[in-house]
Amino acid sequence: MTRDDIEPARVVQALAMAGPDDPTDPSTFPPEATARQHRRYGQFLEHDAPGSWVAEDTDGVVVGSAIVEALGQGGLGAAERLVRELAAAVRAP
Repeated sequence: MTRDDIEPARVVQALAMAGPDDPTDPSTFPPEATARQHRRYGQFLEHDAPGSWVAEDTDGVVVGSAIVEALGQGGLGAAERLVRELAAAVRAP
């Protein structure tokens, strides 16, 4: 993931995590929510750039992220396992 991927990743995450009553168009989110999301993705790059993965299609368009994928497939438990695995890999000698 690069800084250029932050906005596309935010959009993919917002669409993937939206519930039935949530707004699904990330362009309608309040500016403070968008800024907060950008800061969070920026923290991934600042603190663990090698572990900040996004999935791209053949045209280089961001279509997902590892954590969003884990959440969608196995819920919070799967996301937690992924984060623990990533943390262990980063800490390994």
